[in-house]
Amino acid sequence: MRVLTDADVIPRFVLEDHPELAPRAVALFERAAVGAVQLVIPPTVPAECFSTLKTLYKLPRAEVASGLLKVLNLPGAVVPEEQAVTEALRRLKERRVDFADAYLAALGRTLALPVASFDGDLRTLGADVLDA
Repeated sequence: MRVLTDADVIPRFVLEDHPELAPRAVALFERAAVGAVQLVIPPTVPAECFSTLKTLYKLPRAEVASGLLKVLNLPGAVVPEEQAVTEALRRLKERRVDFADAYLAALGRTLALPVASFDGDLRTLGADVLDA
């Protein structure tokens, strides 16, 4: 069985900070680890998780990015556009840019497409920028 995974599940799994929801999140990831379920994690979910964990929980960006990379690499986790998502998270560990810019730059490289943008961060991330 494949299920889409919302951004509220991953922080409960990572932080184990909620008495009711954390055990449910852990159990879901355990089911995924044994192949009972596939957790499909769309690119918007790590983006939201990164923002929430960094802003609301005040965790260091490198720690958040590393933790999310570990979650995305767990057995049973399926990430569409995985290469671009993981590259974006790796970049977020070292650069003060937002997930959307890191992801768009990575996706542009993955697909060999330029990015139409006015944002200077994309150039610093190595994107081929087509000035719109």
